[in-house]
Amino acid sequence: MQGKLFIVGTPIGNLGDLSFRGKEVLSSVDYIACEDTRHSSLLLRYYDIKKTLISYHKHNERESTDKILELLKDSKSVALISDAGMPAICDPGAYLIKAARDSGIIVESVPGPTALTSALSISGNDFNGFTFLGFLPEKESLRVKLIDEFRGSSLPFVFYCAPHDIQKNISFLLERIGDRELILVKEISKIYENVVFSRLSELKLDTIKGEYVAIVFPETRKIEESEIKIALQKELKKGCRKSQAVKNVSENLNISKNVVYSLALSIDIIDEQN
Repeated sequence: MQGKLFIVGTPIGNLGDLSFRGKEVLSSVDYIACEDTRHSSLLLRYYDIKKTLISYHKHNERESTDKILELLKDSKSVALISDAGMPAICDPGAYLIKAARDSGIIVESVPGPTALTSALSISGNDFNGFTFLGFLPEKESLRVKLIDEFRGSSLPFVFYCAPHDIQKNISFLLERIGDRELILVKEISKIYENVVFSRLSELKLDTIKGEYVAIVFPETRKIEESEIKIALQKELKKGCRKSQAVKNVSENLNISKNVVYSLALSIDIIDEQN
């Protein structure tokens, strides 16, 4: 019988954020594959977990994958963790996970913290959706290609940024897409966690250290009342209920439902059930 590969989310800052199930899995598996054995040892000592560690990072993932697959095929269980957050989300892991699935090995996710959703949750904005770009490419031509693909989106885009790249990326965005609203979240769940609300042109950082999550708002444009009313009428002609028409227009035009609702009332298209 083959073993099982567990993908375990680990704390992105505060060591106490490891889930109860995450602790149970790490305590029960035969091996733990991790990015940096020294870094992961701190977490494991915190929870008094003693396991054999396997180094698994972007520079040795093919070699380590072969070793891990051999263990899994020999009925051993392995947990894959990254230095922080969920493996394979801007961290090594995807290659191993695909190889394990291709070999018929069961892969089970043990959810944990991620900087992406944590930053969005404390931003205080009710986004209808977002686009996640990971880390922006180092090569400028690739950054241009990526940003140009999403610059006209009605959704915000989110990216990770190392401290040595933050000024470069902010300057690049300001030049490429113009001045936009920005939320910058630093050191999530750590002692110096900080949330900055700014515009790209006005951003000032007192200290540049720690990992960042940047949320860049879509370009704002003035939407005329006539455009909203026309959009409402189109949704109604499609057969949408009136309340659904308001919801659809709000999402499609990326504007508040309250604004759409008020205009809908003014043209008398909202029923009592709305």
